[in-house]
Amino acid sequence: MKFLKKIFDIRRHYYYRVDKTLPFSFPNQELYTKAVSVENYQDIDEYFPKHTSKFYNFIKHGDKGMYGYINGRLVAYAWAILNRQKKSKKVCGYFNLPGDAAFVHFCRVMNDFQGQKIYQTMLAYMYNELFQEVNDIYIDTEIDNLPANQAIRKSNGKVIGKLTMVLCLKQTVLTLKTVI
Repeated sequence: MKFLKKIFDIRRHYYYRVDKTLPFSFPNQELYTKAVSVENYQDIDEYFPKHTSKFYNFIKHGDKGMYGYINGRLVAYAWAILNRQKKSKKVCGYFNLPGDAAFVHFCRVMNDFQGQKIYQTMLAYMYNELFQEVNDIYIDTEIDNLPANQAIRKSNGKVIGKLTMVLCLKQTVLTLKTVI
């Protein structure tokens, strides 16, 4: 059985559409944000050196990144893939992103700073930026990640469905989409 778990994995996610008609709230007033750029993408080195090249590749592919800081210390990051075309495209290996939309992904709040509404605040800042460029924003998270689900809902995310992905050797082989 352990052998099969190394080969196969099942992931369950809620996916959300962000409501832009509601005002965004910024509950953590200490947090300030900066767009991730070629000049500052290496700020991640101190915490996750293995992400440095990944973040550089995100920038090269036109993704939007945001860093969150408190007292000069990097405490969070969030990334978004933009689809400025009219037709949809598959992103992250499993999500069918409609045209003129963004998909927020690869977000994290450093462990020492969790529970301070940083994720919710980061999302609000990210949404404000993204809605200047696209009409719709989508985001997903694992069903079992209760803090992330709560933060997404509090930052105007409305559950629109559930994704179940079957992975074989870390590659998505089957995606089941349920609209809620």
